[in-house]
Amino acid sequence: MRMGTTLLAAALLWLALAGCADRAVLSAEASDESAGPASAVSEDAPASTEPAPGGGEATSEAARPCVFDQLADAAIAEMALPENAASFERVKAAFRYVIEHTHYVPFDEADLTDSWRWADSCGQPPTIWQVMAFSPLQYGIGSCENYACALMVLLERMGFDTRYVTGTTYSVQGAQVDHAWAMVAVEGGWYHIDPQLEDNVHRDGTLFYRYFLKSDAEFAASHRWGTLLDNPDPASLELPACEKSAPAVAAEPIEKTRAPELPRALTAAGRLRSAGTDCGLEPEGALPPFPLEAAGSAG
Repeated sequence: MRMGTTLLAAALLWLALAGCADRAVLSAEASDESAGPASAVSEDAPASTEPAPGGGEATSEAARPCVFDQLADAAIAEMALPENAASFERVKAAFRYVIEHTHYVPFDEADLTDSWRWADSCGQPPTIWQVMAFSPLQYGIGSCENYACALMVLLERMGFDTRYVTGTTYSVQGAQVDHAWAMVAVEGGWYHIDPQLEDNVHRDGTLFYRYFLKSDAEFAASHRWGTLLDNPDPASLELPACEKSAPAVAAEPIEKTRAPELPRALTAAGRLRSAGTDCGLEPEGALPPFPLEAAGSAG
């Protein structure tokens, strides 16, 4: 179930990454009604020599973070976690952030899909997970795979190990549909975590944590992956086992940002393209195929 993300942060932001000063990262219309996803740091901000918020690695003056790390750092800073926050609390904060700042807006427009190329100039090829996380973290929109990758990028930046999962879930009508979510390792155990489906079931400003840090057995009631599929992708068969669920989390209020508009995101992406320079890099890796989509193309 490809579901999605929120409105782009307001205001004109500029970014100087290694060797490429005076490059525009994002131009967006200001919004008086909501604060969109976190924006990349400004051009005038010095390169950090401290660990990234939440546990990332230190960054030297000679190697400023890529735009994906800048977006992640801004998001983590917005979470305002105490320095002694427990691992589960940090994962929960990242989970909430993605849901609060992301709306389901599927898109196929190349100008939006590839707009990261005009925002990054650190000279290092991004991972496919970072590329897929760009639309939620920069524009606040995307589908289930974007939700999953945005959460993975935040968690990885906070020091957690993650995995990307493709499989199926059930539509409102009860049919199986392609879907993507993530796994995260917390304090020695692996857990399923599905921000998009959680976003889909939240009601009246309440987050229920139905799909937060769950075991294989519990997730199998609503998701299918790996050996539960008729023709699983090889990568799905190599995923770690999630042996138990984390303790249940009580429902909490959540404040979603205003639903974004695809035309405004496309306008911002167009401005970024016209102001920047194509980095000329290709992402490392490829997304595993969706099982139903792959079966259809094979048939």
